Amino acid sequence: MRTAMGDPGTPLVRMLQLASAALPVGSFAYSQGLEFAVEAQWVVDEASLERWLAEQMRYGVARVDLPMLARLIAATRRGDRPEQARLGATLIAMRETSELVADDCARGRALARLLGDLDVAGARFWLDQAEIPYAGPMAAAFVAFD
Repeated sequence: MRTAMGDPGTPLVRMLQLASAALPVGSFAYSQGLEFAVEAQWVVDEASLERWLAEQMRYGVARVDLPMLARLIAATRRGDRPEQARLGATLIAMRETSELVADDCARGRALARLLGDLDVAGARFWLDQAEIPYAGPMAAAFVAFD
């Protein structure tokens, strides 16, 4: 059986497709604060870029995004829509600036639209939310692709 995401492949292949730079959700257009880090001269060369990226991974992704994604996946598996909405709102509230909120929500809305068009269960729920963290529809994909 072929899917809208291409070759049926493994769930890992499907998730890697969602991580691709070629995916049309616009992630390539967002710097996640790198432009400001350059402007503030926190990033001035390869070594400082490496440090900045490591800090983003250690203090942002590892301590905020991944734990919240895990909770969103669990709530999605249970079909607990109120908990999904609460976790999504919490994740948005944890963003440090309005620009990061706008970035996360723009990518989240684009991913929710794409997954909704592909009939991924749970993706359309996010389109009814005022703010959509990227992790919300990503959790729907994780659950749908097992």
